[in-house]
Amino acid sequence: MDSARLDATFAAQRRPRRLEPKPLAQATEYLESYRQFWEASFTNLDALLTELKADLKMTALTLTPHGDSAILISRTFNAPRSLVWRAYTEPELVKRWLGVRAGWTLPICESRDGALNSGMARGVGESYDMLAELLLTLE
Repeated sequence: MDSARLDATFAAQRRPRRLEPKPLAQATEYLESYRQFWEASFTNLDALLTELKADLKMTALTLTPHGDSAILISRTFNAPRSLVWRAYTEPELVKRWLGVRAGWTLPICESRDGALNSGMARGVGESYDMLAELLLTLE
């Protein structure tokens, strides 16, 4: 994905500039699809946690850029941390909520020390690899 590009030329005291909007539109479109993916995946996680614990309450999801190549995804679940930890770190459970929509599969799913390494696939040539770190808080 391209980042926004600013073309500038310098001619004596006149310095015209032109901002190219296409890369910005592409970034916005990508982030929206990423948000929709995680919203759907966390909805699936809600359903799984509901099976593991009655009366699960849904809460808001936030996405925050974190450096140049990461996104911090935050969500509070009304469930014991031990169940959220299991649902996020046991590959058999992860496969029941992460990306389960629109024909995606999870052929690679490994967990170690709170980190989740997954590889998702859909159709021929469409794949998505992710390394995620789970941070549990004491709220």
